[in-house]
Parts: sequence; C-alpha cells; structure tokens
Amino acid sequence: MLPESTPGNSVFVEITNPVHGGPGWEFGSCLWSPVYDARGAKAWKIMETISPGDIILHLLKRKGTYFWAGVSRVESPLSIVHAEPPRPTRWANMSPYQRIDVGHFTRVDPLLM
Repeated sequence: MLPESTPGNSVFVEITNPVHGGPGWEFGSCLWSPVYDARGAKAWKIMETISPGDIILHLLKRKGTYFWAGVSRVESPLSIVHAEPPRPTRWANMSPYQRIDVGHFTRVDPLLM
C-alpha cells in the first residue's frame, strides 16, 4: 500500500475535511492552505518544507474522528496563488494561498481508523 520511500524524501501527514476546496482543489489532488492565518502568522509554514517526491499520508476528519483515507506522492513544489479555492470553507477571504500538487493518489477503502 505505501509507496517506497527514496533517499532524501520525507513523509508528511495531511489532515483535512471531505470538502477540501472544491473543483480543481479536490482531496487527493493537492495540498493547500492560506499563507497566513487570521493573526497574520505562518501557521502552515511546514508546507515550505515539502518537496517533489515526498510521500503524503492523507487523513480525513469526520465527526471528530480521523480516518486514514489514502496516500500520494508530491508532484510540484510549493506555489503561491491569489485565486481562492471554489469552496474554501472557513479559509475564505484569506488570499494568498499556498498549493502543492500531488499525484498517484491511492485511496484506502474502506477508510481506516
């Protein structure tokens, strides 16, 4: 199930909700967050350390419980975008956003607790 890690690559965990941003920002296709939180701090600074080739373990939070939902590999370096995701939920109006594309997403079915 887990892809083979290569020397120099890291493993990261994404914790997100099923909405995940909407079309073009779907779960399993990218990692994203605002660059700054509501206080102006870089709360998601860890995204700056993620590199192409790194492995992402994807967790979904549903009704207060975390489920392992899939695994992917990072395909692009971090980019800063000013366009808001179609469904940013509580992160609306917090541009700019940071985004990392992932690929080779493999879903865990059924979800594992």
